Amino acid sequence: MLAMNTATTNTVNFDSYLPEGESLFDFQQVGVAYSLFQTRDGKGVMIADEQGLGKTRQAIVAARVHASIHRVPLKALIVCKSALRGNWERELNICAPDLDTQVLGGTRPYELTNSVAIISFNLLRTWASSLVQEGFNTLIIDESHCVKDPKTQQTKAALKVAEDVRSRTGLVLLLTGTPILNRPVELVSQLQLMGRLRDIAPKPRRGDTDRDWEYSFKFTFCGPSHNGHGYEFKGASNLDLLNARARGNFMVRRLRDEVLDLSETHRQSWTLSLNGDLADYWLLEQTFQAKDPRSYWIELYGALRQSVALCKINATVEWVKDFVEENEGKKLVVWAWHVPTQVEVARALNEAGIETVLLRDGAGDIKKLEAIKDRFNTGSAQVIVCSLRAHAEGHTLVGDGLNVTDSLFVEQPWHPGNVRQAEDRINRIGRQAAAVFAHTLLVPGTVDDDVAELIAEKWEVSTKAIDGTQVAALTSDIQRAALLKLQARMLAKYPDRKFPPLTGEEEVVID
Repeated sequence: MLAMNTATTNTVNFDSYLPEGESLFDFQQVGVAYSLFQTRDGKGVMIADEQGLGKTRQAIVAARVHASIHRVPLKALIVCKSALRGNWERELNICAPDLDTQVLGGTRPYELTNSVAIISFNLLRTWASSLVQEGFNTLIIDESHCVKDPKTQQTKAALKVAEDVRSRTGLVLLLTGTPILNRPVELVSQLQLMGRLRDIAPKPRRGDTDRDWEYSFKFTFCGPSHNGHGYEFKGASNLDLLNARARGNFMVRRLRDEVLDLSETHRQSWTLSLNGDLADYWLLEQTFQAKDPRSYWIELYGALRQSVALCKINATVEWVKDFVEENEGKKLVVWAWHVPTQVEVARALNEAGIETVLLRDGAGDIKKLEAIKDRFNTGSAQVIVCSLRAHAEGHTLVGDGLNVTDSLFVEQPWHPGNVRQAEDRINRIGRQAAAVFAHTLLVPGTVDDDVAELIAEKWEVSTKAIDGTQVAALTSDIQRAALLKLQARMLAKYPDRKFPPLTGEEEVVID
């Protein structure tokens, strides 16, 4: 693993580049300053902070400051995983609401009209030539380890766009929590994206071509071995030198427990863009028939809530894979509300090669339940999937005290108190980690988003209720507000359809 830059004090402040009420942590201020300082020569830079430390926000601010320094309007391209395009759009709306953002789609390029364009890795190949013509002055590549293989078309496309941006002294900024997933050789393409290969590799004895510098890097840092036919570069060597040159030239990396001192859980939402994976949800919304017209809205909400969760399975697997790769040795607690969601998440993760246990498998058998928890806490299981209804109380899921620091909510419960109970399965006695995190996967424009918004609204009320200074919010009130949100959206979206009334007299119990 590359070593980290641990500086967390700063003499500059970039909060003026954020809307009123938004700010950066000190270590994020340092990350922005480092990025700007290290790109003065027109080469690229990498923010390699551990997951959950706000690389996205640092990148947005760095891009804005860079454009201001060069006195040009910001014209940025953001490359990310398909499911996280929505997360970038959300963060841009929060951190830079004055910028027009355009999410690119389709394999036939078209004219770009906005300040910021967001594109997924899988579209880079068909869009590369068109993107070069756009004259971007900022390129941000999120999860840059995805372009580690020089043979793939998406890596070749990314190199083409990066070279164009750097040719105009533009900002090329790579974001990744795992600059080296398995081997140092995976850093080569990322160095080429930043124009940094010659800064890191020792000078070749003979020759001065890009190929000569690449081989110098590989023979120095990639543990070369001869297999009888030629050299392989599957190992690692001279890592201290690689660390020093990386820190000195292009990379800043901070770990959570170095920069955060959080006794409370640190919460983060991830906005997903699911595209075709939402087809079943939209079809259900259009064709739903209730068993009883009097409970139409309650039945519809429950069905949509379960549907959107199942639509998130693929994105959940991708998120967990990234987490496991970025956090070697860490374990993860995954929460879901509906049984089918719990079962599908566990199945999909195991199929993806991530050893996962399902706590529900021990239902009704205390010894079996404890054995499943032991496989997670002290055994080889990397992930445990739990029920928000059955397991949010009484269980201890802290691992060895240091290796369980994160929870992932694929679905949400109905009340802030339930969220806190679930979070406290890892934030409890036995925990030795300096900070714990809770991540929630959200799909905008669906009932998924409604629940998150309502929980956020009631969080302060719930906290004051714990303190005894205010009456707690009732789950039934939250659910009724959710029904009203759904009704308003459906009436606006389908003005020609006739819906049963929501009288306000029904007993609200949404699954």
